[in-house]
Amino acid sequence: MELTVATNWDDRLLDNYNEINKEHGGIREVFGSLRSSVVGNARASSTLPDVSSGKARQHIELAHKYGFSFNYTFNATCTSGMEYQSGFHNRVLDYLDQVVDLGIDSFVVTIPYYLEIIKNRYPHLPVKVSVMSHVDTLNKLKVWESLGADTIVICDSLNRDFPMLRRFLEESKADLEILAGNCCLHHCPFQYYHQNLVSHMSQVDNPLKGMYVEYPVMRCTLEKFSKPGEIIRGRWVRPEDISEYEALGFKRFKVGARQSSVEWNTRTVKAYTSRHFDGNLIDILQGFEPITDMDKKQVEGVDEKHWQMFKQGLEAFKGFQQFLYLDNRKLDGFLEHYKNNSCRYNCFKCNYCNTVAEKAIRVEEQEKLAILLETIKFVLGGLSISEIMFE
Repeated sequence: MELTVATNWDDRLLDNYNEINKEHGGIREVFGSLRSSVVGNARASSTLPDVSSGKARQHIELAHKYGFSFNYTFNATCTSGMEYQSGFHNRVLDYLDQVVDLGIDSFVVTIPYYLEIIKNRYPHLPVKVSVMSHVDTLNKLKVWESLGADTIVICDSLNRDFPMLRRFLEESKADLEILAGNCCLHHCPFQYYHQNLVSHMSQVDNPLKGMYVEYPVMRCTLEKFSKPGEIIRGRWVRPEDISEYEALGFKRFKVGARQSSVEWNTRTVKAYTSRHFDGNLIDILQGFEPITDMDKKQVEGVDEKHWQMFKQGLEAFKGFQQFLYLDNRKLDGFLEHYKNNSCRYNCFKCNYCNTVAEKAIRVEEQEKLAILLETIKFVLGGLSISEIMFE
């Protein structure tokens, strides 16, 4: 196993990864980015720590000291077509030069045009294709390969489609990587919008300064917490089931969340390197991870009124991960069903995920869960008629 793991720029996290590697091995690469840039990345700047270029360089040097390569997330899904305007284009090139000067070892991208720019400008640097490029067909795989992709993180909607996974391995010349710990809705209808939204929220020219209404997360949470079968239906891979994918021929896996704490990332990475986790699986799945505490200093140019509104939205989700308990031990062997059945055609007729949810998920905080769901419904119902949040 070769594991790619997140960093939040806290050196303690790298220290922990080093200790985990001594015990279990497996960690190969660390990924992360500065909180905002002309291009942006797949996390809103308000959720990421603010680090200087000097601090980032030192952190990358520490990663190298521990034997980890560093993958820089240049993975915004949209830059509004400005990439073809000469002034903006030159700013992108300047930013790329600054990032390379930090000592990074590779990039991950979502926009094909940026892959071509990087390959032409820095032919010595490998480029990885982000899971947000939704490479879910062989045609997409081959086009990305023709553009020069070295590694492709395949669309996580394929994670339990074993016949397609085999075909990808047979046909791919690039290395393939699986995003293991993500719990988005299966074929999530909010996903493209959400990815575009957070990409713009980390771009320095965006007037909202990284503060926005998290409609996709609210909708996603409402679906998963009111219909627990949707949690099982998500295409996450348990630590215990990594060996099933290695048996197919996969060796590269990705876990972690760069907006989350040292403790959360350490717990998650340790579970995957040890290939075992006892307890509430929700505690290590991305999509349920708590965002680190924030203060107004993290967001520049936002007045007190809008800051308070934003904070209230975050507070509504505080601790929601603990309202449900997904007993990982009760999932032992559950993957066998997907190895022998296709979810492409009969998902609405099959009741398997709901049956697993009834066995493995229990409500820990019934009253608080009910309040959360009603709060989300209330907020969603008021979005169309409320005052404009950001003027």
